[in-house]
Amino acid sequence: MTFIRIVSSQIKEVLLETKLVEGKNRLPIYYAAFQRLEGVPIIEKLQDDTFRLITYYENYQFYKTNEPSMPFECELKSFENEEERHLELLNQLFHGKARSSSKDKYYIINFLNRTLTADEIALKSNKDLKKIEKFIYENDRYKVYLENAMEAGRNSIMENVVSYLKKHDIFKEETEEYLLNLGSKLTWNYWNITKFVLESISLKFCVLPWDKQVKLLKEWKTQE
Repeated sequence: MTFIRIVSSQIKEVLLETKLVEGKNRLPIYYAAFQRLEGVPIIEKLQDDTFRLITYYENYQFYKTNEPSMPFECELKSFENEEERHLELLNQLFHGKARSSSKDKYYIINFLNRTLTADEIALKSNKDLKKIEKFIYENDRYKVYLENAMEAGRNSIMENVVSYLKKHDIFKEETEEYLLNLGSKLTWNYWNITKFVLESISLKFCVLPWDKQVKLLKEWKTQE
């Protein structure tokens, strides 16, 4: 391993502008205490003294904005292709110091899935296969809803809804569409109430026409 110290202006390219879901606010606190940040960014040499940033975009952004003249430690690596670069970044997002955006993981995994199988991605990223497969929607009939929820940062609840729909064949097609299109109105409180009620009336619910099913879903919405 080769470690060097650079300043933020030497970064001329960024593989992906990733985002933290949590932990960003602790960066200035950590820096004030230790005069450095957690995590060592991985960089790739371009030409002269310039580099491409592969991992820890949030660290680079911090130095660029707050300490542009402060040298920070990086690990210098070389890569053969985009696949290797994205695998390196995926490893950091899965195993890094703070929870990263699911949207970033989704983009990288689907980029890698063009040339690698889910099993290969899991092996190369040292992650359980199920954790990889949950980001691959290509053959999922709910793909559009899952992607829209991912874009809006509401993927957890939509994944839960889709999982329920796949396991319980009780909704008419129009009822499914109503539920999936609730958008921001689809809250965890409402969804947990819905699942709780359905546990006791699922047999009666499944024989109702779609408009009666939707009417009940709307009534349960008022019980939040």
